[in-house]
Parts: sequence; C-alpha cells; structure tokens
Amino acid sequence: MAESQTIEWKESWRDEYLKWVCGFVNAQGGVLEIGRHDDSKAIGATDARKLMEDLPNKMRDLLGIIADVDLIEEDGHELVRITFPGVQREGTYPLPEEALREGIVNAIAHKDYSSGNPIQISVYDDKIQIWNNGQLPEDWTVDRLFAKHPSVPYNPDVASSFFYAGDIEAWGSGIKRMLTSCEKHGSPPPQFAAETIGLMLTFPFRDQAGTMSALSRH
Repeated sequence: MAESQTIEWKESWRDEYLKWVCGFVNAQGGVLEIGRHDDSKAIGATDARKLMEDLPNKMRDLLGIIADVDLIEEDGHELVRITFPGVQREGTYPLPEEALREGIVNAIAHKDYSSGNPIQISVYDDKIQIWNNGQLPEDWTVDRLFAKHPSVPYNPDVASSFFYAGDIEAWGSGIKRMLTSCEKHGSPPPQFAAETIGLMLTFPFRDQAGTMSALSRH
C-alpha cells in the first residue's frame, strides 16, 4: 500500500490534520494512518492508545464525522488507522463509455460534410441517439453492418486521422467493439436505422435492474 489520493501517512497526530479528514470525507473517502513515515516504514504513534480515545470524539464534536479508528501493530509498533467513508457519489452509467465514444467517432467519420447539417446527439431518459447525414455504401443494408464487413468510410481522410490518433483501432471493427462493450456492460445492443436523409444510431440504456430498457423490447 502506498500513499495516494485516498491514503495518507503521518508520523504523529496534529489537530491541523483534521483538514485531511474533511478532504477525505468530502471526496471518495480514504485512510489516514498515524505512526508511519513517508517512506511507508512503521515508526509508531506517540500515545496511540490515547489517540484511540481522543480522535473519535474530536472528529464527532468538531466535524460531526463518525469514522472507524483502529489500533494496528506492525514491526512491534502501534499505529492508529482512521478510515473515512466518502460522500462523493460514484457515477454509474447506463451504457459503456467505449461504445459511446465509438459511436461518436463513427458519426464524425461517416458524416456528409457537403450538406452543412450537424451531427445530432439526443439524450433521453431511456436512450442516447446519434444522427449523422451520411449514407451507407451502395447496396449495403443495416444487417451488413453487424456482420464482418470491409471498412468503407464516407470520409477516408477523417477516418485516417482517427486511426493514426489511436481512436480507430482497426478498420471495420468499430461496430463489433460497440457490441462487445455493451454486452460486457450488460447493456442492450446498439441499433442502427438507415434513413433517406442519414443514419441513426440508438443506444438503449440499461435500467436500474440491469435488464433491457423499454425501447429494446419493442
């Protein structure tokens, strides 16, 4: 274990360290160990057992915080470990970031830039839709997109720029990566709809129970 954004070591206790407590609690939580050197060596906390009694009261009375305070022994030394729960919400998303990024890259690479119509991204309660006014290659159907197919970008130069930047990993693999990432995430598969004026990509959301959203059942 090393020091990080959620782990802090102090050789001894000072009341000014209460600010670390506030920082931990207002973020993702963390661990503060008293009696450990910056190089991770245990040196022991002075009056560790008294700190065990005093610190919970100080944090409760001054900050209104209840934290776990434990006495630990290491290499013959007594250390005090304070564990703080965080209040910062950890976001969970209804679809995987990789699939959404791939969908946006796909829209940019296949857009018809001669029309002046912008790419449109619409966010609903149960889905995200990405529309661009590009067209499928001649004689292609939506079904072919979900099978193994060659890469025929509407804008080869734009697609090449994404490829050399690392945003396109392999030609013709983007939709497969969308499907794979959605499956791993437990999300419904993306849906494509070819229109006379463009291509619509829909990402149905995974609901709170992890089942298919209402859209995917229609």
